[in-house]
Amino acid sequence: RDLRVDGLLTLLCVAVVAIALTHRENPRAAFWAALPVLCFLAITKNSGLFFVAAGALSLLSVSVSGPGTAVPKIKMLGLALGIPMLCWWLWSRHVQLVYPAGKETKHAVSLNAYESLLNSKPPQELQQFNQAFMEYYTNWNNARVVSFWLILLVFLLVCGYLFCTKGFTKKQAIGWSVGSVILTAAYLAALWCTYVFSMPVKEMLALASISRYTASFFDVLLGCSILLILSYAPNPHNSAAVICTFLMAMQILAVQQFGNWRFITVPASQWAPNARQQLWLQQKQIYPIQEGARYLVYTNGGPMDGWADRFVGRYALNTDVLDFWQYKNSAPPMKTIRNYDYILFLQPDEYSRELLENWGFDPNTPIIETKLFSARQDELTAQGLPLPDMGQSDCE
Repeated sequence: RDLRVDGLLTLLCVAVVAIALTHRENPRAAFWAALPVLCFLAITKNSGLFFVAAGALSLLSVSVSGPGTAVPKIKMLGLALGIPMLCWWLWSRHVQLVYPAGKETKHAVSLNAYESLLNSKPPQELQQFNQAFMEYYTNWNNARVVSFWLILLVFLLVCGYLFCTKGFTKKQAIGWSVGSVILTAAYLAALWCTYVFSMPVKEMLALASISRYTASFFDVLLGCSILLILSYAPNPHNSAAVICTFLMAMQILAVQQFGNWRFITVPASQWAPNARQQLWLQQKQIYPIQEGARYLVYTNGGPMDGWADRFVGRYALNTDVLDFWQYKNSAPPMKTIRNYDYILFLQPDEYSRELLENWGFDPNTPIIETKLFSARQDELTAQGLPLPDMGQSDCE
């Protein structure tokens, strides 16, 4: 997994469970320690509210067997749900006030938006989606789906193992087992509602991002399985090693039986660079580009995503410094150019060719060392000649 938003959701949810299990003898301490994580979880993504509920239930589950009466525990559950919901509402209000257009986005959280999307979907398309949704989660040729159901089975086996080794009481074994089944059903129901009420027709029928959502829940149950072993097993160090080995074996078995999964074995062709990555890799192949150098990239305002390409370019060129000179009227001053090692003319045009020619260089030069500009500047200054005009402003 990664630390993009869906990976972050599952990581935060597992963190709440870890806090609950660590402080299971002191539910109040568990609540206060988990509350900041729950609040952050709520505003990470709208679907984070589901994981808030899951985390709050884990707090309740460990507090049930702890000291104290039922009323304070119910109040604590209410606060564990209510305070993150309040943070979510405040954040939503902030977005609406600062970015008014946010209320009209295709995934906007609003009853009007849900009603409008639902009314735009004819019955036959909803029926088509229901069939596709059901077929996806019963497709035993899909390694990710098989893993999704296997991890639930593994979780139930963990509960049985802990009961047999006296780590769980009968009540705890039943509670965690039934809770995991209910949570799985609730997650699938919430996912179904997401597609029906929150996604446009094309995304709904394509089951957009469903493999990512499936992997998210897999990660939560996997993390919780390991945490239960570490918290309740009589000999957690040895048991953790056994159960982790078992989990990996089950995962590999599913992959080998039902198809490749990218973490195990994937043909190299599936990992060919995409168009954006290929653009930067080609520069290294065509031109004498030095890794680790500092680059200023001229694009003439072409179709470049200055945010995404900055990171892709830095990775491809193995550099910490890569900035964009995107428009002819945003040329950096010479003192700024000295901060770079090279200027790469990624998308040259008449302006860039004329600029190079005015400075006495080959107008078709694709990449040039900035020290050549500095040397030419010193030469012209020594001769008392004016410097060629490079434009105004600063680089991005």
